[in-house]
Amino acid sequence: MIKKIGLVAFSQVLMSLSNLLIGILLIRYTSSEDYGLYVTGFATVLFVAGVQNALIIIPVTVRSGAFDIEQKRLYLRWNGSIQNAALVLASLAVVVVWLVFLIAANGWRYHYIVLPVTIASLGWAWREYCRTDALARRDYQFLLRLDLVYVSMLSVLITLSWVFDAFTAAHFLVYIGLAGIVSSKSSKKSRWRITTNLKRMVRGFIYWWRKGRWSLLSEKVSWVQSQSYIYILGSVVGLASVARVSAARLFFAPMQTLLVAWVSYVLPILSRQVADSDWLGFRRNLWLGSAVFLGFTVIWLGAIYLSEDWISAMLLKGKYPDLHSLIVLWSIAFYATALRTVWLAGLRAFGNYKMQFRGSVIGAVTAIAIMVVGLPIFGEQAAVVALAVSDFVVSGIQYKAVSKAMTIIEGEV
Repeated sequence: MIKKIGLVAFSQVLMSLSNLLIGILLIRYTSSEDYGLYVTGFATVLFVAGVQNALIIIPVTVRSGAFDIEQKRLYLRWNGSIQNAALVLASLAVVVVWLVFLIAANGWRYHYIVLPVTIASLGWAWREYCRTDALARRDYQFLLRLDLVYVSMLSVLITLSWVFDAFTAAHFLVYIGLAGIVSSKSSKKSRWRITTNLKRMVRGFIYWWRKGRWSLLSEKVSWVQSQSYIYILGSVVGLASVARVSAARLFFAPMQTLLVAWVSYVLPILSRQVADSDWLGFRRNLWLGSAVFLGFTVIWLGAIYLSEDWISAMLLKGKYPDLHSLIVLWSIAFYATALRTVWLAGLRAFGNYKMQFRGSVIGAVTAIAIMVVGLPIFGEQAAVVALAVSDFVVSGIQYKAVSKAMTIIEGEV
């Protein structure tokens, strides 16, 4: 078990370090406005990834836990071919809408970012489904190979960017997309076909909507809760402030890596434990995750406190001084996010997407209300406080929902 978790964690570390490197390079060698534009563009990529996660990845992961090896392989292949067709059609639609908008609106200052965001979203989604397939089949070595190809390709593109002095938000978004496309097509195991069968596509969309509509609604509301600060802060204060808050958040990128790795590893296990009514193991995994991330957060904050000046000078090139208060707030916000993510994994294992949606709505309303009231008074710090408070609120709602679901099932048994 430790070896498997280690492979997943190491694979996720590679992914996180590549994203961290991009952030550091943009901070050091571009303007605050350009870095803020990258953060905004990448938030849009995560929006698209959230749709994929809600409609496809989560239902596929949860349901595949009940299949044998051959059924699982066919099930994953079927969903993959339909997803690829949907991604291609969606990308073409975005390009058409973008061209119409340019003609109708007679130009837009940041119009050039639309195509890079589209390419990044396409590559990111393709790669994420391949990673989902590997995790569902518990093929952790293939997962590692997939991510190694991604990081290697991204490193080559970044090196070329360095040689030709092409350090902009648009360039790096394109690099993310190209690296994702190459890695997702680099192995026979990950070469998903693109279905041209219209009937099959319609069946797939109906199936995804039936299984994932509440998850999709919840995912998008959660996105509003966790990412709206970028757009609200950018509108109220400016892109430079978005860059400053995001620079402080970079200190916790390695911790985010551990959280993503934990969820990727444990969700299939939790789904199996629910199917087997293994409530002892189910509870142990959730409480262990809650406790471990509390310890990690405290230790990591201490490490940052001791090395903050060096990191700011060496990695951030002194561009963003006096980040201490934001870093402390981000440590609290990170643990709140970790707690919400842990209990959300438990809720998803039950397939209880309606309760997930209700909690997300309450969280989003809480976050936006705090930002609307707090930003004019307290400035950028209010955005981080809003995230922390809303995540703690959602964590409590999810904990009660998971406890209720276990009680109901245990009572039926």
